[in-house]
Amino acid sequence: MTSGKLIIMLGDSLTAGNAWGRAFPRVRLKNMGINGDTAAGVWGRLDEVVSHNPGKIFLQIGINDFLISSVGA
Repeated sequence: MTSGKLIIMLGDSLTAGNAWGRAFPRVRLKNMGINGDTAAGVWGRLDEVVSHNPGKIFLQIGINDFLISSVGA
C-alpha cells in the first residue's frame, strides 16, 4: 500500500512506542503519540494535528484517563 497523503498516528504511549514506519514502510506516517497523554491532551493539540492536513488519523487514547479516574476514586 502506498499513499501520498500523510497518515497520523495519534495517542498515548501505546501509540508513541510503536514502530509504525516499520509496520507500514510504504506509507507516509507521522507518529504523534505522547507517553502519558490523555483525551484532554489530544483535544488540546488537535490544531497542531490538523495543521499537517492528514489524509487519515488513527486514534488510540483513553487508558490514562481510566487510570487517573480509578486512582482518584
